[in-house]
Amino acid sequence: MTRRTLIFAALAGGPLLAEDPARARAYALFEAKKWAEAEAAYAAITATDPRNPQDHYYHGRAALEQDKWDTARQELTLANKLDGKQDRIKIALARVYLHDEKFDDAQAALNDAARINPENPELPYYRGLLASGQKQYAAAVDYLKKALQRNPDNDYAHLHLGIAYQHLNKSQEMRRHLEQFLKKQPNSPDAARAKEILAARR
Repeated sequence: MTRRTLIFAALAGGPLLAEDPARARAYALFEAKKWAEAEAAYAAITATDPRNPQDHYYHGRAALEQDKWDTARQELTLANKLDGKQDRIKIALARVYLHDEKFDDAQAALNDAARINPENPELPYYRGLLASGQKQYAAAVDYLKKALQRNPDNDYAHLHLGIAYQHLNKSQEMRRHLEQFLKKQPNSPDAARAKEILAARR
């Protein structure tokens, strides 16, 4: 494990975490996007020491990235109870609520995140997904455009912009964003959906 990884582990998880081999290993797995291994590593940590909100956050996030919604919901709820002042925990919880179609809860979590850190680059993206879930497609377009301004590499913002434009019957904009998504994410599980929408509008 590199010194750089240990430094980032300390910054992300608080003092002493970088000195804990189990936590340092778990964080390195999380950073490497080895979600299943990271989830298992954090599950072992939270089983023996359930008091650290960072451990529950990373456990929940690793589960979230694998669509393990029950585990994600449980761990992120615990993280939020232990430390309700972290915008990243609020946003991760909002992702769970969006999946559950609990739009009021998602809105509340995103509002909390915005109060904590209004500059969080993920905020407009998830506000855009919320607006789409509520069938407020014009608002979704506005938020998702802001998401791309904050993070031009957010390929999924292109996907959801394309879907929003589809509902607004703006075929040219829809096609441009869906084609951009497919160019960047040709092997995504969502690529088939983008192709289906494009084929239906030919």
